[in-house]
Amino acid sequence: MDRASLNIQENQTAGRPKWKGGISGSTLKLIALTVMLLDHTAMAVLGRLLLRNGYARIMLNTEPGAYEVWQAQNMVILVLYWAMRLIGRLGFPIFCFLLIEGIRHTRSKMKYILRMGCFALISEIPFDLAVRGQILEFSYQNVFFTLFLGVVALCAYDFFDSREIPAQLQSVCLFAGIFIPGMYIALFLHHNSQRLFGWYISPRALLRVIIVTFAIIAFLLGVYACKRGLEPARSLAVNLGVMAVMMFAADFLKTDYASLGILTISVMYFFRKKPVRSMLAGNIVLTLGELSEFTSFAALLPIALYNGKRGLKIKYFFYIFYPAHLLILYLVAAAMGMGDLPGI
Repeated sequence: MDRASLNIQENQTAGRPKWKGGISGSTLKLIALTVMLLDHTAMAVLGRLLLRNGYARIMLNTEPGAYEVWQAQNMVILVLYWAMRLIGRLGFPIFCFLLIEGIRHTRSKMKYILRMGCFALISEIPFDLAVRGQILEFSYQNVFFTLFLGVVALCAYDFFDSREIPAQLQSVCLFAGIFIPGMYIALFLHHNSQRLFGWYISPRALLRVIIVTFAIIAFLLGVYACKRGLEPARSLAVNLGVMAVMMFAADFLKTDYASLGILTISVMYFFRKKPVRSMLAGNIVLTLGELSEFTSFAALLPIALYNGKRGLKIKYFFYIFYPAHLLILYLVAAAMGMGDLPGI
């Protein structure tokens, strides 16, 4: 081949993008959407089938061997139900990871926040139909509300991390970083002590819990200040305060994953520079908060293969898919005569 032919060939191939292995952001979204679809199909359809077949009744039946007989009769549905729910545990941590990537690369954080808030509202009726069999109820809100609060928290972290705190506010921020998380932890224990420990915390014991919590947080911030400096410690204190406020908001609104979801997003954000470590930290938080989330560790594999590329432009497909698939699943359940039953 002569020199002229070689030059022509080089010019033809110069503009072609070099292939890079791994998984793009759009592929991660499709993986998350797939496992979410499996999870919600199990919840909205198979869960209703189990209820129709007497699941609630058999759980109250104390007759020896009754549950074993019912289990044998519904074994196929039970196996499919639990397999799909466990696979579905991969979805939330991947969505959290994509949320952090999205807020890092978005052109307008305000538009990102508004978009999450709008689709949280749009998705609520399909979510209530799929989960509760009702057009609208307020005991349990869809995961978009959790992601919305997570985005607000991430924007606040970024805002305070990128700006030096004025001298007039430094002491206030440090106090807030001790007071707000301490109060949240105390209130959380007060409202959940019966579920967690089997007994209620008395007002006197609650006061001791508050004092001890304040002391522990102050001590940890002091250690951090000695190692990293006073300014980073104040920034950390502000972040802790923001995180506690968002966790309280998620619990108050009763969103999907609630405060555990905000904590997971926040921890993953703090480790964001290393994707695998970020996902590992998030999975640990999820599993410690809810043992049934242990299968979420499988999400480490696609994150380890993530190449940092955007991939296909399917941003709005993700937003539309969430309420659309919930509505379709409810309509399937209703067509099977189970629309009045809740999903489990």
